[in-house]
Amino acid sequence: MNKNLILVNSKDETIGETNVLDAHLGNAKLHRAYTAILKNNKNEILLTKRSLKKPLWPTYWDGSFSSHPRVGETLEQSCERRAKEELGIEVKNFKDLFNYSYHIKWNTVFSEREINHILIAEYNNDFINPNPEEVDEYQWMSWGKAVKFSLDKKNLIAPWWEIAIEQTIARRIKMI
Repeated sequence: MNKNLILVNSKDETIGETNVLDAHLGNAKLHRAYTAILKNNKNEILLTKRSLKKPLWPTYWDGSFSSHPRVGETLEQSCERRAKEELGIEVKNFKDLFNYSYHIKWNTVFSEREINHILIAEYNNDFINPNPEEVDEYQWMSWGKAVKFSLDKKNLIAPWWEIAIEQTIARRIKMI
């Protein structure tokens, strides 16, 4: 499979491709991304703490996982692949809720410039086997607790997750 990321215009229309590094260098190139949210039948969502080994926002809290679809891969296919790679689990039936565009510099070398899709799926198994290259910790919590947690730990929350929470509230989307 082509490992390149999908470059998009402001309408999220594909305009090309690039490798992961070039997508994030300097002011970055606008590319498609997503944050996946796993919910369970206990009315909880899974939050993860990004591994120290992540090049952007290491040790920051995120949704269940965030990534980029590769060229030739749908958002849903990418979510299924990354659930296995990051959390060691099999999850199907991701639903694309909404998307938003943002640009944030990490440092003088790297930035995020993405149209970020928010996808959700149900996962009702207690088994999670996080890949230590991707995830340091994880917690299941109610949506209300996740929002409060993210507000209380604002300087430890990945910026795209913070925006996702704000957008979810503004759009009055019920997460659980």
